[in-house]
Amino acid sequence: MKSLKDYLRLIPKGDKRDSSVELLRIYACFLVIFAHIQLGYIKADGGVNTPALMMKCLLSDNVPIFFTILGYYLFTRVQGEDRLSAIPKVYLSKIKSFLVRVYVPTVIVTILVCFAYSWIYRQKTFGELFTSPDANWELLKNYVLLQSPTDMVGQFWYIVAYIKLLIFFPFYAVICVDKKPYNIIRRGYMIFAFFTIAIADFCFLNQTATSPDFSGYILDTNLLFLLIGYEVNLFFKKTKLSRKAQIIVSACIFLLGFLLRYGLTKVDFDIYGVGNNGHFFVMECSLVYISSCGALMFFVSVFKGLKSGIIQFLGEMTLYVFMLHGVMIRFFGETGSKILTKMNGGDTGIHVLGYYLLYGGLLYITSMLVGIVIRELYALARYGCAVAWNKRGKAEEKAKEN
Repeated sequence: MKSLKDYLRLIPKGDKRDSSVELLRIYACFLVIFAHIQLGYIKADGGVNTPALMMKCLLSDNVPIFFTILGYYLFTRVQGEDRLSAIPKVYLSKIKSFLVRVYVPTVIVTILVCFAYSWIYRQKTFGELFTSPDANWELLKNYVLLQSPTDMVGQFWYIVAYIKLLIFFPFYAVICVDKKPYNIIRRGYMIFAFFTIAIADFCFLNQTATSPDFSGYILDTNLLFLLIGYEVNLFFKKTKLSRKAQIIVSACIFLLGFLLRYGLTKVDFDIYGVGNNGHFFVMECSLVYISSCGALMFFVSVFKGLKSGIIQFLGEMTLYVFMLHGVMIRFFGETGSKILTKMNGGDTGIHVLGYYLLYGGLLYITSMLVGIVIRELYALARYGCAVAWNKRGKAEEKAKEN
């Protein structure tokens, strides 16, 4: 049986994962927070606030980066000669890991949010939650039963999307192997899916064009992010490029997606105005696939070989920050408005950056601190269940012996 220190995650356990990828995970976590407090980029006079627009272009990679990281790691245990026979075992292991490490914590957080709903919205004091409780269980129903999270847990749509991808893991695992026939099938699908999305982007920009609807053949748009992450993993295993060349290539890929998104948004705004703007920020835009791929490649190439216990810890904490930042946004909404006022509404690049760092940093730190408490209490509960189960098992063995 595992000891208590194996459950308490605050105790360092060494470098379990690639710290360069974990650093990217932390970066993506900040992007998610920033995306939910982002500033508008249209000025009062109808012009464009360039620093705010550049930040918005950067923030579009937030969740897509998480999907590419998922793909980077997901298929590493099914790459050997006996991979087909290993898939069922790995599949069950991943389901168990997802339920214990991801899904149950999200349900716990949702229950806590339901109970504290009135306090978070400053409608009741903390003490009144216990003397006259009026928990909003609608959030729990929407998430668990309807798979449609809302309000302060609306960001759990990512968990729902994760579930859908995980369900089909055995199928994806079959084609995610570095062998010629599978490479042709996988990359053929990726090219088809990408250009289908790119054609839709072009037709959006050119409003007179008619976009062919191939959406029924793309399976899941999030799957493309997953496959991109796997291909990046393959690239770094097989590449003979020098580290400098890797950095240059990855930076160019990222900048290509970022600058095209910025430029096309400007063109779209100049032609059609505010009402038609925003298409190039959505996840289903081809440019987001390019820039999120470049971001993953850039972090792996630049920080290759990095070993840091702090990064490992913060990387593990991103789930809890992700879960709780929506609550903190509601709780510290007035503080965010005051910070924005101090930053003159984000009228300059320095003020835009200051707003995101100050308010986003506050949300990150408070989410992480609350998350640490919840995670360690959950770890103690898991340990208690393990102890009880172990005692029960020993009692049953003793009874059989007698």
